[in-house]
Amino acid sequence: MFLEENLSIAGLDISERSLKIAQTISRKKSVHLSCWGKINIPEGVIDRGEIVDQDKLLNLFNKLIKDKISGKLTSKFISACLPETKTFLKVLSIEMVSNEHTKGMSDEEKMDYMVEQELPKEFPFPIEEIIYDYKIVSRTGNKADVLVGAVEKSIVLSYINFLKQTEFTPVALEIEAQSLIRFLISEDEYMVMGKDINILNKKKSKWNFLAKLGNINLVKPKTIKIKNNKNKIIVIVDLGESRTGVVIFHNGIIKFTRSLDYSGIEITQRIADVMKLNFAKAEKAKIICGLHQKKCKGEVRKAILDIITDLAKEIKNTIEYYIQTINFAGKNDDISILLTGGGAGMIGIDKELSEILEYKIMLGKPSQKIIFKDKKKTFATGQYNSYSTAIGLSLRKLYE
Repeated sequence: MFLEENLSIAGLDISERSLKIAQTISRKKSVHLSCWGKINIPEGVIDRGEIVDQDKLLNLFNKLIKDKISGKLTSKFISACLPETKTFLKVLSIEMVSNEHTKGMSDEEKMDYMVEQELPKEFPFPIEEIIYDYKIVSRTGNKADVLVGAVEKSIVLSYINFLKQTEFTPVALEIEAQSLIRFLISEDEYMVMGKDINILNKKKSKWNFLAKLGNINLVKPKTIKIKNNKNKIIVIVDLGESRTGVVIFHNGIIKFTRSLDYSGIEITQRIADVMKLNFAKAEKAKIICGLHQKKCKGEVRKAILDIITDLAKEIKNTIEYYIQTINFAGKNDDISILLTGGGAGMIGIDKELSEILEYKIMLGKPSQKIIFKDKKKTFATGQYNSYSTAIGLSLRKLYE
């Protein structure tokens, strides 16, 4: 039992306005949530995904670990997410060609070479300035669809430098969409082929940061058969404090991500401005009244309805862009939206978006049964979506 707890991973969700941590311990039929905690980050410490003040962030992290955790943190391993606004995810069509450059290469080396040739055409940075990883989604003959994840090298270095200053051993840096998928969708519905799009754990990368961070040897995960129907599309809408993320999950993999400039802070500020409240009281009004037509006499709803309407339009535009690019032949009923993030707990948000979007909308729930290791501690159901990224990071297996 003690060994298993120490081999579990603490998930650290780093955003511009908060640090959230969670640790889960896997069991055969359930997951124990052993601890969770949050601390707010003042403006300017992290700017558009970049860690501007390493010392202040480290002080906040240490305070979080010391004073803000419910339950008991036992793991010394930590997995963190990279900022969604600084990461790129795309499916590329790769044709394996034989020429003087690929002569004598193995299939794996040839694929590495071909992906590297395609990257400059797709990502807005020179290849020497990015760190990337990929996995083959499908392959027929000499042609393959490859899911590629990339991030600016400077961003990865800043996150690694921060994590190395903590008392924990970093084992992975993930694109945030990955952890959301792990939290919301059961394993038999998503594709685990080869390695994940996991920036830190790319063994054959030119930048093998993992060796510098503890030299943990990761094993290749099994390939599992997915039951996801090709005509079913799941859209995850992550309603966060500083932005809204949209993740399109189709055929067992993440196909598209987009970051929208709509945030919980913006909504709270609108309530404060319209209702002449300070920020703290506006936040309380948002939580208590939300989009309910009668609570607070509907004043909160009136104040923010145009923001919610604009957000819905952007979500719809994102979905329509994707289904047009793939010539999707399904119906509206084949597309469902899962709401997660702290904003998913706003009263009436699911109903309001559903009426505008005309898609099935559900509040996200954990893909696995989660119970509390410490029965004296409480964790409200509504908190799950607020901690979706942190829990998803912790659900990662150490030897994934």
